[in-house]
Amino acid sequence: MTQSVSELTSKLSVLIKHDAVKTDREIDTFVAEIRQTIAPLNRVGLFTPPIPNMYHQTAAK
Repeated sequence: MTQSVSELTSKLSVLIKHDAVKTDREIDTFVAEIRQTIAPLNRVGLFTPPIPNMYHQTAAK
C-alpha cells in the first residue's frame, strides 16, 4: 500500500511539473486511480466526498 501511494505521489508530482493535466477527463482518471488505491483504507468512508464535514463529525471535542 505504501508503495502504491508513493507511486501516485510521484506520478502527481510529474504531472504538475510538466503541466500535463489538461482536461477534466485526465483529472477524473487520476482521481479514480487514487480512489482505487486507497479503497482498502477507506472502510468507513472518511475519504468519500459526498459525506460533507465528516472529519468535523468524527473529531473528539
